[in-house]
Amino acid sequence: MNSKSNNNLKSWQPGQSGNPKGRPVGSVSLTAALKRELQEHPENIDSIVAKWIEGAKEGDSKARDTIIDRIEGKIPDEKIIIQKIQIDVIHRIGAMLPQAMLQAGVPKKQVNESLENFTRLLEAG
Repeated sequence: MNSKSNNNLKSWQPGQSGNPKGRPVGSVSLTAALKRELQEHPENIDSIVAKWIEGAKEGDSKARDTIIDRIEGKIPDEKIIIQKIQIDVIHRIGAMLPQAMLQAGVPKKQVNESLENFTRLLEAG
C-alpha cells in the first residue's frame, strides 16, 4: 500500500462508530423487506426451503450450513468459547483461593483483602 492511499484511511478511536450517522433516513433494511415479503406471500417459504435442501443435496456448502444453523443453531465463534472457558477458570480460582490461602497460613485479614482485590479485578473486566 502506498503512502498516498494511507492518507485516505481514518483511524477510529475505541468506542467511536465508523458510521456515526447510522442508516440514512428512509432507507429500508434487507431484513425488514424480506420479512414483509414473506408475510405477504408465505407460500414462498416452502420453495425457499426446497431450494436450500436441493442445494445442500448437490453439495452447496452455504445451503448446508444455513440448514444446520437453522436447525442446530450457529456454532459459537472459537474466541467466544475460549473466553467462556477463561471466565470459568478465573471464577473457579477465585472460589478456591481463600481456602488455599488460609491453609497456607495467610492471616484472615490478608485473605479478605486479597479476595476484595480479586473481586475488583473481575468486575473491572
